[in-house]
Amino acid sequence: MTKVQLIAMVFLAGLLTGTCAEEWRPVNDAATLNDFMAGSTLVREEGGEQIRGTYNEDGNGLLYAWGAEFPRSWKIVGDVIEVDADRATSRFRLEASVSNPQVYRAIDASTGATYILRKDNDITVAEGAAKDGAKSGGPAAASSSEIAAELANPNS
Repeated sequence: MTKVQLIAMVFLAGLLTGTCAEEWRPVNDAATLNDFMAGSTLVREEGGEQIRGTYNEDGNGLLYAWGAEFPRSWKIVGDVIEVDADRATSRFRLEASVSNPQVYRAIDASTGATYILRKDNDITVAEGAAKDGAKSGGPAAASSSEIAAELANPNS
């Protein structure tokens, strides 16, 4: 085997491994989606600040960010997780990694933004920033209007 053939084999093996790592299967069963959200905590970092959303089994929740609390509610509608925040509703489809049962991908149904999530028991960590999406708030992000309202509130 020549060096060129060996390098080509290593390159192709790397491509195949990368392809397998990116395989996702839709999570579209309402009971599974409900189990994913009910009693869970979603955590992510933004600007060096930890943002945490807690989601209760009763469909309510709170987002803790920048020293403030932002109410949330959630429900499963068909195969979508809907999160209501500040007069806006975010809709997410959920996909599970084929190769790692702890890794999920949430896709914002309206913007296409994707979030990689790692679930450890009832704690779910968003890895990195959203890809290809708008910053309109959601399960682990306060919207700009929520932040503005909190900053304008003299009681906070």
